[in-house]
Amino acid sequence: MVLVQVWDFPVRLMHWALVLFVLLSWWSAENDFHEIHVWSGYAVLSLVLARLYWGLFGSTSARFANFVRGPRTIWAYTRQVFNRPGIISSGHNPMGALSVVLMLGLLLAQPALGLFAKDIDGLHSGPLSRLVSFKAGRVIAELHHLTFELLLIFIVLHVAAVAFYVLYKRDGIIAAMISGYKNLPHAPETNRSFAPLSRAALALGVAIIFVLSLHFLGLAL
Repeated sequence: MVLVQVWDFPVRLMHWALVLFVLLSWWSAENDFHEIHVWSGYAVLSLVLARLYWGLFGSTSARFANFVRGPRTIWAYTRQVFNRPGIISSGHNPMGALSVVLMLGLLLAQPALGLFAKDIDGLHSGPLSRLVSFKAGRVIAELHHLTFELLLIFIVLHVAAVAFYVLYKRDGIIAAMISGYKNLPHAPETNRSFAPLSRAALALGVAIIFVLSLHFLGLAL
């Protein structure tokens, strides 16, 4: 077995920060802490935007082009998924890659819809809700709620898949997402490069500034 770095620090930071802020968003919504809910939503949106950038211009293992696969590859991987130990991926396996794309899509849609959602009494509306009509804002609010329900389903499936890989296939994917390193049967065939942390910090900073500009735009309306 060869110990290989599979995830860089930005990927791991954004992953666990998203876990934290999604939980905070859920808790604040359930307990009617509207201000906390809004700001945790800003955090989720900023992190997702930064992750999308990192998926295009970040480290080799983080780029979508290097792990997102087509239907044929996904189906071929699915046919052997119950084999033990099976294929130990150095990053996202084909099924995991599909899950990442869907999860990021939902995590992007959830706070984006929340920006325009309107509450029935108008007390807990999104910061940009004045840009849409009451009827449209109510439809967006329903979609905001529906998206979260779908997100919960995907989170449960994700946790179940992680448990399956750790307990059944003995794949140390949780440890890899914490340390960044993973034991592999052999070194990856392709060379890996890790982008500088300064680029990730800049991407996250730009994302935060963009989201904050939406907040101040809402205050100005």
